[in-house]
Amino acid sequence: MKFFLKFPTGGPTTIVLALILYATLTPNPVEIDPEFMFPHMDKVIHFIMFFFLVWAMAFDTAKITKSTELPTLQLRLIVAAAFVVGMLTELLQSIMEAGRTGALDDLVADVIGTLVAMITSRWIVRLLLPSYKEK
Repeated sequence: MKFFLKFPTGGPTTIVLALILYATLTPNPVEIDPEFMFPHMDKVIHFIMFFFLVWAMAFDTAKITKSTELPTLQLRLIVAAAFVVGMLTELLQSIMEAGRTGALDDLVADVIGTLVAMITSRWIVRLLLPSYKEK
């Protein structure tokens, strides 16, 4: 797992955030064959994007603090930041004229992904950064 220690601090969060902004603010970021579409696929994608955003922020926070024990306050700040990103992307979709529309149910999927990631983030940080385990 030393591979994960070599990531530049802030790198995972920056990459995931850039992907989210691209996926949510461009007119048609990925052409998906209708054969592979299923009902509410966009909600599943929103859930996954924000799930990984919180994991990336928890990972970067653990690297900065050099500890796998993420205090509740840090997790709450991470969740708040992810919620703000979700709200802003939906607001920008409504304002921008890029053929996208903001939707409350997309924001709900973002929040659910964020909360599930918050619950599992301590586990993933301990798994990916075992050298920071408290003695």
